[in-house]
Amino acid sequence: MKSGILNINGGTIKSTAETYKAPVADGGGVDGGDGNAIILDSHKAYADSMQVNISGNPTIVGVSGYAIEEIITDNNDTQNKPSSKARIKISGGTFQGEKGAIKTTDDFDEKNEGAITGGSFSSTPDEKLISKDEETYVDDKGNTVVGKKPEKPVDKKPDQNKKNPQTSYETLSVIAIVTTAFIGLFAVNSVNRKQKN
Repeated sequence: MKSGILNINGGTIKSTAETYKAPVADGGGVDGGDGNAIILDSHKAYADSMQVNISGNPTIVGVSGYAIEEIITDNNDTQNKPSSKARIKISGGTFQGEKGAIKTTDDFDEKNEGAITGGSFSSTPDEKLISKDEETYVDDKGNTVVGKKPEKPVDKKPDQNKKNPQTSYETLSVIAIVTTAFIGLFAVNSVNRKQKN
């Protein structure tokens, strides 16, 4: 990507080539990627800037490179500091790359400070990119997740002091049977005594 706006809010973007080498044009060569899913290419000769907005739960995979790589191709300019024209906002999604989730330049990091407010990354993005208002944690697969860690359900143990209604009912039934038997036995003994008398 060299200019324009890219909005992603679902689906899957996956690189299919291990390496790519662009043909050399009359005006010079064009840098190629290395198995990246998305490349953001800044150059002072390009007319417009780039804006990438990623939300929802898309999956972006760089098979042998990065999910997203940002590059500046006029970095050989010794008179001017290379400048990134790419802007990005990430609020969700899964980012996986053989080499890493996101590779960026220092200039990009400074201009996109706090741009990541959510998402799962196979490697931790530059700390400048992660919003200071968001938490981060590592999940059970080793991915860095930006957002609040879900709470584990608490196993509730039965209250030993709380009586089980079923148990109480069974206890009362046994007491009632024993009481009835006792009364019956007492009545029989009383009759026997009267007959003897």
